[in-house]
Amino acid sequence: MGTMAAIQSLESPMKKIQALVALLITPFVAAGTDMSHGADNFYTSDQVTVQRVTFKNQYQMVVAGNLFVPKNLDRSAQHAGIVVGHPMGAVKEQSANLYATKMAEQGFITLSIDLSFWGESEGQPRNVVVPDIYAEAFSAAVDYLGAYSGEAGPPFRGNRGHHSGASRAGGEAVGGLSSLSMFSSTPLRA
Repeated sequence: MGTMAAIQSLESPMKKIQALVALLITPFVAAGTDMSHGADNFYTSDQVTVQRVTFKNQYQMVVAGNLFVPKNLDRSAQHAGIVVGHPMGAVKEQSANLYATKMAEQGFITLSIDLSFWGESEGQPRNVVVPDIYAEAFSAAVDYLGAYSGEAGPPFRGNRGHHSGASRAGGEAVGGLSSLSMFSSTPLRA
């Protein structure tokens, strides 16, 4: 039975109107569900190189990350570094990599990390919430960036660390930054 035959077989005019409205709206609802406005969490850039890295925090737990370096990086100049954490319940591939890639396209050396107990980073039990250790992951990431030499020596300027995070990670980033002077064995340096 075709669509029009199904509508004609309805008993009341009101049911016919409801069925017609439903048929007319259905294509718009299906097409309108993509509200990403072109966003792509798994975006990659031909302007940026990505390198998987690991390093240990002060508790000797391995923290996993992705280092994003602009391909057109002037190795003779100094550059700022940024650490990007993921939102609670996520991993670096779900959001932090996107932000790190976009910032690297703007000339920053960025490091996205999986917080301890999440993703590829160590920690048992998995997916546990431990804010102090999260803050330490950010501090360890700044230490890693401070020691990063790339191909032509440390490319960082000043001794300021930059963190960003979404959701709870934003608070942990602030905690990591405030503890930087207490726990950082390798400050960002020129």
